[in-house]
Amino acid sequence: MSHNKTAALIALSLGILPVASTQAADANFTGPTVGLRLSAVDNEVDYQGFLAGRSSSDNDTAFDLTAGYGFNLGKDWVLNVGASYTLNDTDFGTVNYVDSGNQTLTAKLKNHWSLSIEPGYRFTPQWLGFVSLSYHNAEGEYRDSQLGTGNVDTNGFGYGLGLSYAYNRNIEVGVELKKIDFSRETVNLSSGE
Repeated sequence: MSHNKTAALIALSLGILPVASTQAADANFTGPTVGLRLSAVDNEVDYQGFLAGRSSSDNDTAFDLTAGYGFNLGKDWVLNVGASYTLNDTDFGTVNYVDSGNQTLTAKLKNHWSLSIEPGYRFTPQWLGFVSLSYHNAEGEYRDSQLGTGNVDTNGFGYGLGLSYAYNRNIEVGVELKKIDFSRETVNLSSGE
């Protein structure tokens, strides 16, 4: 019932590469990585059906565990494939409506995971610009004061732009701007996207 209209508006990532790397010193952004990502998210749900014309939104923070592998595609090109799992739930705000009295509907996103492909270009050995294409899966949880609570599964696709800096061969930091669109899901007499 949720649609993460704009997620990971600003994402700060810290990636840790294996200390015992056998790759050449000029091959930053290649090989295995694990890391943590902190994101400021702006979530929005647009409703149809019984709640047509209403929407809810909320700003929240997401903490993601990430893992990936960077492939060296040439002198300056890198392809990273990765996965992430959000460690906390993110809120989508509240909608108020009148039906046999004043009612409220809240929504949140939980169990959010993604798979991504990120082609990138090394401007210098320490700087990488990249685009991100990703598949997302999550569970939308809703709480309706009149109809109770429930969950729906939702899928979506994301795209974004980012910039990473290799502090040294074992530590990377980065910033990314990403938008994620989830599918429309229907519950009772309303649907949310």
